[in-house]
Amino acid sequence: MVDGIGVAREVKEGMRSRGDVRHSITNSVGMRLVRVGAGEFVMGLPDAGEKVPETGALAEVCEHRVRITRGFLLGAFEVTRGEYRRVMGEGPGGDTDAGDGAEEGKSKEDGASEMPAANVSWVEAVEFCRRLSGLAEEKGAGRQYRLPTEAEWEYACRAGSMKPFVVPEGEEADAMGFNMRYGSARGLPVTKVGSYPANAFGLYDMRGNVFEWCGDWCGWDYYRRSPRDDPQGPSSGVWKVVRGADWRFTSMGCHYNRADTEPWRKSPFIGFRVVGEEGW
Repeated sequence: MVDGIGVAREVKEGMRSRGDVRHSITNSVGMRLVRVGAGEFVMGLPDAGEKVPETGALAEVCEHRVRITRGFLLGAFEVTRGEYRRVMGEGPGGDTDAGDGAEEGKSKEDGASEMPAANVSWVEAVEFCRRLSGLAEEKGAGRQYRLPTEAEWEYACRAGSMKPFVVPEGEEADAMGFNMRYGSARGLPVTKVGSYPANAFGLYDMRGNVFEWCGDWCGWDYYRRSPRDDPQGPSSGVWKVVRGADWRFTSMGCHYNRADTEPWRKSPFIGFRVVGEEGW
């Protein structure tokens, strides 16, 4: 149980996507989760013959239609250091800042709790979801937590956009929740979650700040054989999928990136957000 936090409350929010009025909730730990409705979208990138050394094909190829058949709750923000500590009893390992550009932008203690919980392995992120699901208030509300599938993640990141992976600029960038300051030629430090505008679904930092763990095993040919409805990724593998971008990226790199890493690995460039399922 987490002291000082009341029962989850419903908050109506007007969302721009398709004119719907969606809702969010704030759970017993203080995490805001946005209701994302079911829908269909085009996932991935058309095969234009581009290559990456590790796989021989662009990571986001090939383009394919996906249907999300059931709505879900998704964290409006990446899980913060403060939320991680409240659930796990200790903070995530290591500092939130690392690498080029970190020294002058190190997070101060007065704002560290609002930084994304990076340096968390996939295994630890799954354990966070398990413990969050086990809190009395969450059990009472019938909510179970998990990591998003990469299909859910991209659906939420696109927020109704059917465009290929194009980096927006100017007014369009603001409307899509993208900010050029996420990346620069020399790299800028991690920021507090929600520092820049939300996308059309009311979700923040989907294309910057830190990469985010997904639940799926990574299979580089999986897109070519993925089922249309609610793909879950390969049944086994060696690496787990991470999506998004991090604060080291130049602006041109902050899009719907797809990458992978070992589930035990911790990185100052990888965090996570959670899916909440209701009705359990």
